[in-house]
Amino acid sequence: MVSIFADYVIVASFGAFLGLSELLARYRDEPWLAVVNWSGGLYVGINSIAGLGALFVLNVFEVDFGMDKTTLHGLYQLRVSLLITAGFGAMAIFRSSIFTFRVGDKDLPVGPALILQILLDVADRAVDRGRAFSRSKLVADTMKNVDFDKAKLALPTYSMALMQNVTSEEQSAIRTQVDALDSSLSGIDKSISSLILGLLILNVIGEEVLESAVETLGERIQ
Repeated sequence: MVSIFADYVIVASFGAFLGLSELLARYRDEPWLAVVNWSGGLYVGINSIAGLGALFVLNVFEVDFGMDKTTLHGLYQLRVSLLITAGFGAMAIFRSSIFTFRVGDKDLPVGPALILQILLDVADRAVDRGRAFSRSKLVADTMKNVDFDKAKLALPTYSMALMQNVTSEEQSAIRTQVDALDSSLSGIDKSISSLILGLLILNVIGEEVLESAVETLGERIQ
């Protein structure tokens, strides 16, 4: 009984880890906040439940993959096989689709993957709404005295240099976005441009690094 319970715990952990990893990869500024809400928790939970259901079915039908259950070694191999199949196989099935169709500029899967995509979209919207309020307040406080013309080159460059794992592609993307911001918002108040600049940088480096970078540069960008 203890062994069976442990197997279900392990399989649920596999599913939760996969769902958690997927959410964390989507939110770079404060990734852990992606799961500290009901929708993120639901998404992680669905992944766990899928694995639990798969293991239950395998146990009910006494699937043994043709292994020898009369030896300790064979039982060990069977247990590991069941855990891997239920933990990761269910996720593969859950992410599969029969075919896809295009709606506007987005490809939508038809099959089990559609359920997962809907849940992920719900989590996206809930996290974005929750983060929008705190991001707006943080950037307003951090960038309130920053001059856009002085900061548009210095602040992104310094912020990226502070980070050790920001890729060259991410740095290039930030530079492109800042250049586009500089040219497209020429008729808008510079204080608003500074706020948007802060949001662009925040997406990559997070809250604490942005605050530290602005504080360190100080009067040089004010």
